[in-house]
Amino acid sequence: WNPLNSLDLDLEALTKIKQRRNLSSTPTGQIYREEQSNGHVYAVMGNPNLGEVRGILLGVENTKKPVACGEIWLNELRLSSI
Repeated sequence: WNPLNSLDLDLEALTKIKQRRNLSSTPTGQIYREEQSNGHVYAVMGNPNLGEVRGILLGVENTKKPVACGEIWLNELRLSSI
């Protein structure tokens, strides 16, 4: 498995971002983004609770070019280090 195909998502970072958003004046209906030291950008919207996750949405956002063309395949999710 090519490591470039992996997404290492830090759930603790998401929790901390939500806490910082709650302490800020950002409304819960607005996307609140933070860039991490590894270059990843995490965002939170609404009032999510990791204990009540029923589904997951993965998205790709083009932030650098006016037009982009590509192909994204998502076919396997694994949860580790719980």
